[in-house]
Amino acid sequence: MHTRSGNEARGYALPTRAPASGNAVYVTSTFPTAPPTASYSSREPMLTDLTPSAQAFSTTSVAGFPDAEAEPPQRKSTDVHWLLAFAGLACVTFFFLLLAFAEGSPSRLTRGLNYQGKTCGVDGSVRDLPFLYVPLDPRERYASLMVDDARCVSQCPSEQDVEAGKTIPVPVRETDTDPNRSSSITVQFALQSPAYAATLMAGAYCVPLDTSLRQQMGAVLNSHFRQIQVALGSFRAAWGCVFGYTILAAFFAAALAFLLRLSPGVVLGATAVWTICLAVVAGASLVSTGLSGVLDPDKGNFYALDYSWALL
Repeated sequence: MHTRSGNEARGYALPTRAPASGNAVYVTSTFPTAPPTASYSSREPMLTDLTPSAQAFSTTSVAGFPDAEAEPPQRKSTDVHWLLAFAGLACVTFFFLLLAFAEGSPSRLTRGLNYQGKTCGVDGSVRDLPFLYVPLDPRERYASLMVDDARCVSQCPSEQDVEAGKTIPVPVRETDTDPNRSSSITVQFALQSPAYAATLMAGAYCVPLDTSLRQQMGAVLNSHFRQIQVALGSFRAAWGCVFGYTILAAFFAAALAFLLRLSPGVVLGATAVWTICLAVVAGASLVSTGLSGVLDPDKGNFYALDYSWALL
């Protein structure tokens, strides 16, 4: 039964009736009703392949999918001018690379400079002296490094050399100024400096084993250029280990991927347990090292900030 609002929306006029009173009475309908399927089919015909609408829909839908037997479209080159520009830049870069290796020396990027500005192990007069050594000042009563008078040496002094009394000649310059004549006279002579035990760092620098001397050498090694030299020198000295560890890491990565594919749960569980155990062992080792106060017997003792970092 339609509601009033629905009938009014359809445009049907309903007569006004008085409200019903009394008891409700159910009356059986005597009007025949037609099947809803027949009336629906009579008003809206079904869409078949023979109708124009069906043919239009079929043509449109098929046009959206490419034919499986059709040849794929040919790809064409784009941005040809940028390709040519990149090729030209690559040729220029390769030319300068060949020129640098032919006329220059890559060792200049990793070797130290002596007090004369010559590169140890590269320039002619110091070609056989590849390591940079900062000597002790023989004029001082206490151990003091001559950071402005570094020299090139053939090898870093060892503890045996120190016990044997080895000395290294160092240049000393003294200037005498005459205030009456506004002139000065500079005299340069060589003094024998006692050697100290050192270890080789980055394949180019002799670093003292003594902590106090090593702190004085910070002015030589802490500049940005020196840091780059140390990094390149370290890589140059250990390139075999870096290459080998890279291959080993690739092998372990492939093995881990294969094991994860076979049994991911077991691998992840074992990795978690191994990580926790490794963290515990590393932390205990750092705490033990910090309490002992010695990081490396060959590099000397460390205290203060290094001690705090080890405890953390």
